[in-house]
Amino acid sequence: MMSRGHQDRVAVITGAAGALGSHFACRLAAEGCDIALVDVAPADAVALRIEAMGRKAYAAAVDLADAGAVTRLAGEVLERFGRCDI
Repeated sequence: MMSRGHQDRVAVITGAAGALGSHFACRLAAEGCDIALVDVAPADAVALRIEAMGRKAYAAAVDLADAGAVTRLAGEVLERFGRCDI
């Protein structure tokens, strides 16, 4: 059953190319979230699975230890989705 609390929200998932990150990203997408997928490795395959669910997805390869890259990522998420809820 879909949680009404997540419908049409935007979530940023780190470690999205890995097993746990991709699981949580797909779960939130199934509950109605659009997802920004973040990892040092591309998470394009996960993005395709989320888009197949009818949700928006954005995969970004970002090193979270790089403060400048994180700042750019935040701007990209806001530009693409208009907000970040989770």
